[in-house]
Amino acid sequence: MSNRATRARAIAAAGLALAAAMNVAPATASLDRLHKQAVEDGRLCMADHHHFISSGAWPSRDMAMATATRRWESFTRTEYGHPWGSLAKAADVTWKCSARDSRRGPQVSCELAARPCR
Repeated sequence: MSNRATRARAIAAAGLALAAAMNVAPATASLDRLHKQAVEDGRLCMADHHHFISSGAWPSRDMAMATATRRWESFTRTEYGHPWGSLAKAADVTWKCSARDSRRGPQVSCELAARPCR
């Protein structure tokens, strides 16, 4: 086998190893241990850490709330791992929605705050 073929295989193997490591890293490098945690109603929750998300403007309250929920869950999963990313399991969930008129018609924005739980 030539040096060129050997080098190409080594580079390919290194690339596969790096790709595998990148897929594993988020699950093993969760930041959940940075915050104090407590058991509440059978769930493990962040004791004093909330995530705050805004929906942006949408034509309806339902759309604004759905967007804020998706954003909260996505951000929380990215930061702490999949088990933490369910708004249904979260504690102290609060919503603040407001409507306003714009050139595009009525628009609703929602702000969501909640403590992640798993």
